[in-house]
Amino acid sequence: MDYIGRKWSLILVCVPYIISSLLTILADPGNIELLYLSKICAGIGGGMSTVAMVYVSEICHENFRPAILCLNSVFISCGILLTTILNLYLDWRSLSYCFLALVLISGLVLICFAPESPHWLINMDRTANVNKRMAKAEKSLKFLNRNPEIFEKEWRVLCQVRTRYDETRNKKALWRQILTTRECYKPLILLVILFTLQQFTGVYPVIFYAMQLFKEVGTEIDESHALVFLGIIRFGMSVVTTVLARGFGRKQLLIVSAAGLGVSSILLSSNLLMKSTFTNCAIQSNEYLVTPNESMRLDHSTWHNEMQVPPSAFNTSYTYQMASNMSTHEYNSSEHDAPHRLKRHRQNWNVPRSKSCVDHSSLSSDWLSLLFILLYVFFSAVGVIVIPWTMISELLPSYARGVCSGLMISYGYVCMFFMVKAFPFAIHSSVIGTFNVFGLVSFTLVGFVYFYLPETKGKTFVEIEKYFS
Repeated sequence: MDYIGRKWSLILVCVPYIISSLLTILADPGNIELLYLSKICAGIGGGMSTVAMVYVSEICHENFRPAILCLNSVFISCGILLTTILNLYLDWRSLSYCFLALVLISGLVLICFAPESPHWLINMDRTANVNKRMAKAEKSLKFLNRNPEIFEKEWRVLCQVRTRYDETRNKKALWRQILTTRECYKPLILLVILFTLQQFTGVYPVIFYAMQLFKEVGTEIDESHALVFLGIIRFGMSVVTTVLARGFGRKQLLIVSAAGLGVSSILLSSNLLMKSTFTNCAIQSNEYLVTPNESMRLDHSTWHNEMQVPPSAFNTSYTYQMASNMSTHEYNSSEHDAPHRLKRHRQNWNVPRSKSCVDHSSLSSDWLSLLFILLYVFFSAVGVIVIPWTMISELLPSYARGVCSGLMISYGYVCMFFMVKAFPFAIHSSVIGTFNVFGLVSFTLVGFVYFYLPETKGKTFVEIEKYFS
């Protein structure tokens, strides 16, 4: 984006998306390799789409920049919601036709009419000398700001942030500036910490594994319609965040969002702990306690192999269901090929269940868990999912915005990959412990944002750079 410009980079982003859609359309359902290649191309396009945030931040007035940057999350949520709705009526190949048409219209038609970023033209356009770059930047800025007074103000700001051509032409000089100047390395450090805390709040794994979580808390809900419902929540809250971004600062929204995540996580883990106490099930270990006339412990693999009980990554709701069935069903050795040591206990295998235990588990616990998961998704969309990505293009100086934004997006995706892959193992080890960690990280994020993260609402790029320098 620094070498060919923001506009041409936006057009270039469409190429891997178009290839991905074409490969999906042409792929045979049995040819899984071609589908993998299609998804790789889509992933490349997703990584390249970083340029959209940089472009939007550079063409917006500082009063409108927070809200317009939040539109990125609105459009992502809208795309996810649109996909889940179309999935109810169309097959996957027809969906690919829809996506191909959308990319062709938005990428190759609408972007062609968009102006180039004035910040890039005045700072990094290698195709022209200084005077021509100034003239191009002035023309682009006039196109974006038709009001003469606003144009004059924006032009003065643009001239203030203009860097010398020779300073960004050499790669070594650019990296030396990134690593040695306070206005660059300080926001980079803040962004690394912000993204680390954002990812370890668990917002993305919880959303990606939401359907499994719904099933494990004991709710009977159709998967396709549940995905639409989740999409509506995310889309609605993204719109609300965009509206709030103009009236409230980044710090306020992030603090409210992170605090809500922390409370939701602690409430969910507390509810699961209460449920495990009432059902006399050890959720936090891989053992199940059977309490007949004499007690014995069976590990997870024993239940699966010897009693034909399907394993569960989330031990909560299934354990209660198993205990409930055992309390009313006498183990029949003729139905199950269990070893002799289990047959000795086949009679009176009853888990003591008080009336309060039944009432709590059947009437409130599962639905409370579902409510806390929905609250978790709700608060995540208020700020923690949205704002860190938008602050990349606000905190970094113009001469390093292209390179450093790519680095930060890459770091964010690596952290996301790690969390999404580790989440099933963490849940299998301890549901309660996992959400307690999420809650602790969320409250840590509240403190970090309050004490260290600067407010960018209503500030120009010059003011933000002066703050760090």
